[in-house]
Amino acid sequence: MCASYSTPAASDYQLVNQRKRALVIGVSQYEDGSNLSNPRNDANDMANALEKIGFMVMKGINLKSDEMDANISSFVQSIQGTDMALFYFAGHGCQWEDQNFLIPSDNTNLSGPNIKRRAINAQHVLEQITKRNPHPQLSRGEQNRGLTAMYASSGSLVAFACAPGQTASDGSGKNGLFTKHLLQHITTPNEDIQMLLRDVSDGVEQESSGQQIPYQNSSLRRRNIYINAADSGKISFTEVKQNSLQRQPSNM
Repeated sequence: MCASYSTPAASDYQLVNQRKRALVIGVSQYEDGSNLSNPRNDANDMANALEKIGFMVMKGINLKSDEMDANISSFVQSIQGTDMALFYFAGHGCQWEDQNFLIPSDNTNLSGPNIKRRAINAQHVLEQITKRNPHPQLSRGEQNRGLTAMYASSGSLVAFACAPGQTASDGSGKNGLFTKHLLQHITTPNEDIQMLLRDVSDGVEQESSGQQIPYQNSSLRRRNIYINAADSGKISFTEVKQNSLQRQPSNM
């Protein structure tokens, strides 16, 4: 899971109800036969959990490269400046030339330069969403191939199911190990996202006997970022769109 959070001055914020949007993708079936048991379940269960806490969810299962591109483009265009936006991917991922790629279902002969053309660059997805200026922007991924660390721009958090260069367990039950623990916590009311992810990491590390350790790279500067703000006393912060000139004394 990765999260990007813009943090202007405290005076720019007020407590308001916030529209929440999510794109959830799970790929279990791959053309080269490297199928995974749980991403379909992970995506379906995550979509259901997010809908229960007020997200408007777009969902795609076993998408091909052009379908993933189209879904991501449609999702990005739907984001408004005050939305909370979440992107979730479960399936294979890989790194190529220090970049992370999400692998679509049509992965036959996917190697070398073809990766850039046919797979989905995770950093580029994060950048596309961030350009829409959501507050905050969240994304996460469950992959079982070693990835490289992703850059967390100012006011953002990037989290993976496992440490860079390591592999994440697809799980012995219905869900991948990281997703299993994320589902246990993501609907918790009024829980700061960083505290929520610490609970997820602790559960994953304990269940795997230290073999899988989730990874985070954070430059978040504010507290009280809630995925599920359940009462009027604790509601996700949304930037108030004000003209900064109206708040500054004139020099004339």
